[in-house]
Amino acid sequence: MATNDRVDPVAGLAAHYRIDYRWFVNAQADIGGLDNNATGPALGSVGYNRTPAISTTLGYRVLYTYEKQDTGFNYLLFEPRSFRYQQWLYGPFVGVKFSF
Repeated sequence: MATNDRVDPVAGLAAHYRIDYRWFVNAQADIGGLDNNATGPALGSVGYNRTPAISTTLGYRVLYTYEKQDTGFNYLLFEPRSFRYQQWLYGPFVGVKFSF
């Protein structure tokens, strides 16, 4: 049985720009992974401060993930065993934030 214990480096950026007292723009992105795996989420959003304690955001998010594991050799079929996972997830999102 194969185990998968590791720590991978991840580097990213986050930005918040206040247009005026009510409106703001957020952006976030990072990328990470080593050898046989990778991850890379990113998002951009526009927000509105409804009150000092409540704000709403509307934006778009993208997430990429990749994983590859070699688990040995299949002697019955004479081929290597491996597992591969690659996925793109993306779409709009809506958020509400309550501060206290």
